[in-house]
Amino acid sequence: MKNILDNNKKKAYLEKIQKRYIFTCLLFLSLLFISFSEKVFADTTYVGGIISIDTTWTTSGNPYIVTSTISVYGDPVTPSSLTIDPGVEIRFNIGTGLQIGSGANKGILRAIGTEADKISFTANTDTPSRGYWGRINIDDNSVDYDTAAGSGT
Repeated sequence: MKNILDNNKKKAYLEKIQKRYIFTCLLFLSLLFISFSEKVFADTTYVGGIISIDTTWTTSGNPYIVTSTISVYGDPVTPSSLTIDPGVEIRFNIGTGLQIGSGANKGILRAIGTEADKISFTANTDTPSRGYWGRINIDDNSVDYDTAAGSGT
């Protein structure tokens, strides 16, 4: 009888050790995943929709992933602007684009790169092809054509 009790205690002890081991492994893997995720996704900024207030994209948000077409406009009297700092990378998902101004509603795009810090407008894919993403369209009523994106001029 004593042998059975000793075996039950050993079995209970081993199960307890096993549960602690599994918990520790899961905790470690969770922390590893969180740590990895922050490094991979921390600096990515997802953008899309209407920009109706003055906005600046800086390199700290690189890359900017355009998930839906971006429209930059205020109203007929007060435009809104999108300023893109040198060195910023904008990646467009398929079929998305950038619209500056809309009819009577004015918008401003300021995107001036330098030779050392070009601004990149590109497809959000490993194999970019012509027509993957839409276009950058500047409406006739927009008040600022200060756009030399990545040209260094």
